[in-house]
Amino acid sequence: MEILSRLPVTHENKQEKIALVLSIAPPLHRVGYSKDYLPMLQQAEALAEELGEEKKRVHIRSLIGVYYVGTGGDPQLGWKYLEECMNHPDMEGNAELAVPVAFNTISSFSVSGDFLKTCRIAPTVIGLIERSGTRNRSFGTPHNVYAFMFAVWGIATSATGNFDRGEELLEKALSFALDMDHQFTLGFVEWHYGMIYAIKGDGHRSAEHLRKAIRYMEDSQTVIHQGPVWSWLGLAHLFMGETEPALEFTRKGLQMHTDVGVLFFQSMCHWLLSQVHLELGDTENARAHAEMALKCSSNNNERYIQGISRIFLERALAKTEQKLAEAEQQILRGLEILEALGLRPFYSMGYLGLGEVYAEIGQKQDALSYVSCFSLNCPYTSILLLRPCGPETGGWYFRPGIWPDPAAVS
Repeated sequence: MEILSRLPVTHENKQEKIALVLSIAPPLHRVGYSKDYLPMLQQAEALAEELGEEKKRVHIRSLIGVYYVGTGGDPQLGWKYLEECMNHPDMEGNAELAVPVAFNTISSFSVSGDFLKTCRIAPTVIGLIERSGTRNRSFGTPHNVYAFMFAVWGIATSATGNFDRGEELLEKALSFALDMDHQFTLGFVEWHYGMIYAIKGDGHRSAEHLRKAIRYMEDSQTVIHQGPVWSWLGLAHLFMGETEPALEFTRKGLQMHTDVGVLFFQSMCHWLLSQVHLELGDTENARAHAEMALKCSSNNNERYIQGISRIFLERALAKTEQKLAEAEQQILRGLEILEALGLRPFYSMGYLGLGEVYAEIGQKQDALSYVSCFSLNCPYTSILLLRPCGPETGGWYFRPGIWPDPAAVS
């Protein structure tokens, strides 16, 4: 940009500046945003408007929207940008514009937790890519967008409760990314595969995918997502009963992501570290990180992490009966958020959290009623109900003296 700014002010040079900004946005995303990123986008947007390059202007505005949602500290403004771009009349059937704008919008849905919206938009974008014969294209993004769309559709489908269908979609994403040998996309897909197995409580499979994700991200010099991946790897080790690496990796993930300097998913790293501390019996640090997760997610409009953070915060508060009322209030607010987003596995955690509040103070009947709600809402064993152990019992056992088998609850 500096070199181009020294050239004569001509129509061709202005076009070159716009093209350069669109070409360097993907690598800047991989390493985290520099302080010059937003001014660069704003300058390119002004040039596109001046030259009447409406499609390029809309594309750039969607990049500005992603920036505000993820790193600019003004998510509401970011969503305003993205909504305006998605509703632009030139979006209809135009792959060159619709695909990158939809990519930027769906990327932001992953921050807010609007997975139901992802489930609606991603298959439409996939169909547009297939009809236009552009499966191998990146469309000015860091990803192979075709594989990316299957990946985000897969994790969104799993987050709304259909794990089998979610794995099918992720397998399609992984297969295509492997055929393309697209390292950045492979890292992203493997990360999401690892998250699915973690949500289901399978630490061994989760760790296998997450370690592959880290390797792909290191090979492609992708910095922006490595912290959260390390945090999820810590959770996977917790599920395997390996508490020392669990604490080490969740701490490492939080520190790495903090060092990158982006706002999105800092809350996720705090939430996962809170969970590890809680399972290790360190309620003070568990509460501190749950409070930080709630604060960060509230500031950055990460609504689903707001809901999850309230669940873990109530678990820490509920270690004494005196905090029961406060714990109930937190988790009920969390349940309201997660139910509104349609995230069935996550709001099922809330029922278990309420059950745990009562079980740990000896009110077994009230606890059983919430375990029953869990059983009706989630076919998979929740990470809140069980503790990790050896593979001879499938990796889990019930907390002794507290929980009955939920299958036995009528």
